Amino acid sequence: MYSSKKLIFLWVLITSPIYSSADTITIGIRAHNGVSKALLKWQATADYLTKTIPGHKFVLQPVVGLGELMQAVEENKFDFILTNPSSFVEMQIRFGATAIVTLKNKRQGKPYTRFGSVIFTLEDRNDINDILDLKDKVVVAVSERAFGGWRVALREILNNGVTVDEFKQINFSGGIQYDVIELVIARAADVGIVRTDMLEKFTAEKNINIKDFKIINQKQTADFPFYHSTPLYPEWAFSKMKRTSEDLSKKVALALLAIDSSQQAAIVGQYVGWTVPEDYGPVHELMKELRVGPYVNYNLNFFELINSKYRFEAVVVSILFLIMFGVVSYIIVLNRRLEQRVLTRTVDLSHAKNEADKANLAKSDFLSRMSHELRTPMNAILGYAQLIEYKSEKMDQTQQKEFIGEILHAGGHLLDLINDLLDVARIEAGKYELEVEQVVLSEIVCECIALVMILADQRNIKIDNQIPEGSVCTVLIDKRSFKQILINLLSNAIKYNSENSTVIINTEKSGNKYCILNVIDSGDGISEEQQKVIFDIFHRSTARSGVEGSGVGLAISKQLIDSMGGKLVVKSELGKGSKFSLYVLSKMS
Repeated sequence: MYSSKKLIFLWVLITSPIYSSADTITIGIRAHNGVSKALLKWQATADYLTKTIPGHKFVLQPVVGLGELMQAVEENKFDFILTNPSSFVEMQIRFGATAIVTLKNKRQGKPYTRFGSVIFTLEDRNDINDILDLKDKVVVAVSERAFGGWRVALREILNNGVTVDEFKQINFSGGIQYDVIELVIARAADVGIVRTDMLEKFTAEKNINIKDFKIINQKQTADFPFYHSTPLYPEWAFSKMKRTSEDLSKKVALALLAIDSSQQAAIVGQYVGWTVPEDYGPVHELMKELRVGPYVNYNLNFFELINSKYRFEAVVVSILFLIMFGVVSYIIVLNRRLEQRVLTRTVDLSHAKNEADKANLAKSDFLSRMSHELRTPMNAILGYAQLIEYKSEKMDQTQQKEFIGEILHAGGHLLDLINDLLDVARIEAGKYELEVEQVVLSEIVCECIALVMILADQRNIKIDNQIPEGSVCTVLIDKRSFKQILINLLSNAIKYNSENSTVIINTEKSGNKYCILNVIDSGDGISEEQQKVIFDIFHRSTARSGVEGSGVGLAISKQLIDSMGGKLVVKSELGKGSKFSLYVLSKMS
């Protein structure tokens, strides 16, 4: 058996310049018992291949995590790989790996080419006797991608009518088999799952009585003496990668097949030898049944795929379509009302024609603006939803989250448009109810500033609240409506301001009737021509493109403050910024 010092010496030899003339061949190893143990176990086999096949230096690269192992394969870091059956099947389908031999494992002095899973608990757990008892229990396994340490057992558990959702909790040890057993011994988990022969090996090394464990769903298989809870599957595959030459692969296969149990490589590696590749068809069937690895979407039709992976997104898109239909219907009704008002108010033919022309122009402008405003987020929603549909099998989780984030952002913008339209409709119909009360102005200003701080931080804009501390200026307002007005003004000041600048909030008195609240920015400013129409519905400033908005915020704000007996005034100069002043009824008026 190799000592740690010998292993370090061998590793130095592998990386030494003396071997620089040899062709380095890298063997990836699934280190399910840790990197150091993997090196101790397989280094002699690598040395044997180096000695047997002249001109090549075989080096090991152990990897604990199956995810990291798969990533290394994708990056073409290996020429050959030794890994568990489900990991091999995934590499076979995704990267063209080919099994050249199957391991003949040595246990109790005999060769075994098949293995499975063992589900176990402590012997004194009288409440756990079969698979049905796993409900409401804490279960620990090796990793989500582990074959004998999870997937084989999972198939058996599901076939016995228990789902993972019925566990109290499922934990994974991070890829180390022995850690699972130790967690069960420490009673940090109720039930453990490892590959067959691990319990026997662990108890022998730790000098523990194996009778201290209880095997769940124990099975008996001829010529297989180890505890097991599941059917058996082919042992680990030694595979060549797609880039590896056929000539080298044949030499490696013949060299491995020539190993017998008396050779140093087999003794150190704790195996009897190698055999021709086993049939890994049962592994494919297991992965299809579990829908894992390359079979994650196996036999799913379009609606099942949407339901299993994009249920939330589908609901969001459906709701947005319904909302869109409602908005279009409202626009049609509103359009008809506008036409009717024009007809009923006609005094004479000439005046009626002029009014009709104006109404048609306003209607066309209204529909054009509204169509554009609604189509922009809706197109984004549909576009990203189609990308998710067409590229679902090729997309990684980061890209899926990015597309879903774009859908939700566009949906939020569409919802804001709809809320603004509804507010306009309620105000014009006289159904917007106000509840006027006495409010300390400084307090509500602080509340509104807190709500827009995230937007300000995104653009590195400082909000300078110059209202004196302890100010008790009391105003008569509808609190909810006034917050809507002030948040709109603050948001505009932030969006249209220059980055790394300041938005100022201060107050001034206007006799005893009004208290004036000013929101001042140092942005691009507004031209005199645009100041005349800035409070018209669906008017948007053209000073800066790319700023998201509906164009109705200022119109709503003016209508709301007017309904509370106040007024909204703007003063602005191009290149110097803008000042929006809210005249609010004070308590003393």
